[in-house]
Amino acid sequence: MQASRVARDRAHRFRFDPETGELLESVHGQLVADWVELFAPVVFEPHRPSAWPGHGSLLLDHIPFRIRAEDASGRGIPGGRVAFAVFCAVGYRAGKPRLWHAQAFPTAHPANWSAFLASMEGEPPRAIADPLDSPSLR
Repeated sequence: MQASRVARDRAHRFRFDPETGELLESVHGQLVADWVELFAPVVFEPHRPSAWPGHGSLLLDHIPFRIRAEDASGRGIPGGRVAFAVFCAVGYRAGKPRLWHAQAFPTAHPANWSAFLASMEGEPPRAIADPLDSPSLR
């Protein structure tokens, strides 16, 4: 939010109330969120691993991204519904954990795990996942 505020201030892009002329500062960080969505892949690409680690373990997990949802009567569904799942793989470089790969998929279906694992060259010698948390990897 602060980064968005600073960017708008430096660009003199704050909105004003047309009747009072009062400054209407945005209270959210959507501007910077949009920049991250647009530019992060380009900035990150030179640093992204192109192959799975050739030694050690690869830790796999996913997290569902939930959104608000209502039932047919309009009541909120506790926990909402899963909009998509983010798959993550952590490998090690010089003994330190490193986010190796992350990718969003519509579901945690086994076919999506296969696509995730096939998205990079090579094959890690050992992959570790919690079978209760990642039933599609059993």
